[in-house]
Amino acid sequence: MALKMQVMESLNLLSAVFEDVVHAVKNLEAYYKDGGDSAKLSAAVSELEGLEEDFSDIRRVVRGYLNGSPSHNSSLNGSRTTPGQSVIEDQSEQLKEKISRREQELKQVVDILEKMYKECHKKVEERLKKSTSQGTIPRR
Repeated sequence: MALKMQVMESLNLLSAVFEDVVHAVKNLEAYYKDGGDSAKLSAAVSELEGLEEDFSDIRRVVRGYLNGSPSHNSSLNGSRTTPGQSVIEDQSEQLKEKISRREQELKQVVDILEKMYKECHKKVEERLKKSTSQGTIPRR
């Protein structure tokens, strides 16, 4: 049961990180759309679609594992392992490794998107400051 809880906690963490990535990519999409950069907008949309598909696959596999693995109250003795139990343990380890890799990839994407957002925000502020100092934007 502890293993199931760890897998579920990892899935919940991955879900939270994924939500942050989706939010960041949507902000980036809006920025590219407002800026008229259709190539970068298309790339961001495609990347988001790929990430959503990967995340759905991971969630489906994990939920299948959680629904199909033996419960803590099963009749299996903890000191004996059956071939099926061994396969489940191997699959569990593989899932944990895959989730961990995806979490790291998503964190890297979030970091990249946050840097890009900050850079874009800084450029907008600089343009606004420059326009204000040149008198092209009326001051209040």
